[in-house]
Amino acid sequence: MIFDVSSRVWLPAMTTTDELPYPSGWFYLAHARELAPGSVLTRRFLDQDIVLHRSRGGRLRAEHHTLSERNGLVLAWYDPQGAAPAWEVPDTAEAGVVPTAAWSTEVRTHPQEIIENTVDHRHLPVPHERGGQELGPPAAQGPLLRTRLRPGPDRPTALRQRLRADHTLLMAGLGYLRVELPLPSLGLVGYLWAMHTPTGPRRTHMLVATACADLRAPDATGVSLPRHGLHRAFARAMLRTAVGKVRQDLRSWNTKRYEPRPRRAANDEGIGLFRHWARQFYPSS
Repeated sequence: MIFDVSSRVWLPAMTTTDELPYPSGWFYLAHARELAPGSVLTRRFLDQDIVLHRSRGGRLRAEHHTLSERNGLVLAWYDPQGAAPAWEVPDTAEAGVVPTAAWSTEVRTHPQEIIENTVDHRHLPVPHERGGQELGPPAAQGPLLRTRLRPGPDRPTALRQRLRADHTLLMAGLGYLRVELPLPSLGLVGYLWAMHTPTGPRRTHMLVATACADLRAPDATGVSLPRHGLHRAFARAMLRTAVGKVRQDLRSWNTKRYEPRPRRAANDEGIGLFRHWARQFYPSS
């Protein structure tokens, strides 16, 4: 048994046969604003320390890693065979959207175990006391997986009346989840990112970040000061809600064991589809 300080529980010791390998894909390392021209950062990634550097000309570099910036987030590419990036993370529809609120934690699990919750809607009423209706099965397109979720009817009446919007979820590999929440009645669109970076065997750095923009504006930059304040306030409110739900899941993530062939109920088709989709990010052997 191992005592995990972050969750304050004893965990079963795991053998190498219990562990999933590191998946290929794009993984979060830093906020772009943390890397001013000429600055250097060190981050833990795949059980190693890697050094990020932004040149005076603004170019990002990291030895042995390809980097990309998406919505103000610095991502690193990993492939177990050393192959070059085979795909890119899609940008948001609105240009200039960057997180204005963020929270992070360390989780004793594999990235796949965290992001799999996205399609495990049956568990939502139990830890989160909220129902959710999946609007059709997840749709896979290569390394991308999209799904739509309608919030449950047990939300407060005021929220049901004002926030009549469905969540659109995009998974880009096993380390990147973006949720889009359009709010037509308020003229806003909220974004939430959940990033899962493997820092070591059964160790994942999880970032939750949020942003808000005007629904019909093609560019999120240059908004008025009052509107900018509204965006930041809404992003903070989204983050508080999201972090509360993540905290409810932490104990489960920190103590669960990966099941290659989990028992599934009749309504668990999404998990089977997800598992099939996730195989592409691991060596075929």
